Amino acid sequence: MTSSLEDLDSAENKIFRVLFARRFSRDQLRIEWECRMLGIPSDMNRAVNQHWALTSGYHNGRLARLDKWLIDDNTVTLFLRPTEYKILLYSNRHISDIKRRWGERFLSKALGISAVVITQDEKILLMQRSANVGEYDGCYDVFGGHIECFLNRKSPDVFLAMEKELEEELAIPAPMVKIEGFGLIEACEHQKPELLFAAYAGLDHEAILSTAKAAPDRFEYNHIFVIENKFDDIHHFLRNNIHQTSPSAYGCLSVYKMQLMKGQES
Repeated sequence: MTSSLEDLDSAENKIFRVLFARRFSRDQLRIEWECRMLGIPSDMNRAVNQHWALTSGYHNGRLARLDKWLIDDNTVTLFLRPTEYKILLYSNRHISDIKRRWGERFLSKALGISAVVITQDEKILLMQRSANVGEYDGCYDVFGGHIECFLNRKSPDVFLAMEKELEEELAIPAPMVKIEGFGLIEACEHQKPELLFAAYAGLDHEAILSTAKAAPDRFEYNHIFVIENKFDDIHHFLRNNIHQTSPSAYGCLSVYKMQLMKGQES
């Protein structure tokens, strides 16, 4: 097990870093919502719009941005505000330029949500991303996305957003899945935060593979594949696919497997 811990430390330096790793339920998560977007410099705004004008096929939705987070004995608090998908795409592709010209605080920081989907028969479902997505096409990934924000100024429900992603990508109805948070990471390449979940589905993997054929967002991936919900299987998958796995998925699975190991030791 020591080599596995060393592998995780090495991966953190290059692919992701752990902001926190602990289990939390819906009742243990608190959202502090600022309804105003972060104002960005006018020349950066022009650059974002020029970049977006060259991008086709995507919807410029409003997403939740993570400003900061706090954690105490009983509660995880996320400080969120709206951002836009066009800012996320620009930020991901111009990170060095943004930091040099305007400062790190103007990076998108759109909060991603990623779920390790565990089936009733103790399998983990993963996907291979299609060419129809905005980033990491062809890479292996877990299921998830982003937290949509709406104009009614209400604080977004992070757990509801995760349930919605699973319903849209796998056609798993919300009552058929139990979701638990287990951490927050930051992908090193884009300094993009990702909230991590375990999604325990009340269906076996064959049933989900069948229902997923009719999922509304089935176009986002080419293939669903299955590994065992075991430390060694996750470890071998990550070791063999380190360059073919999205940073958020690599971090999500890495933190999850270490929590599996801790559970086995306790």
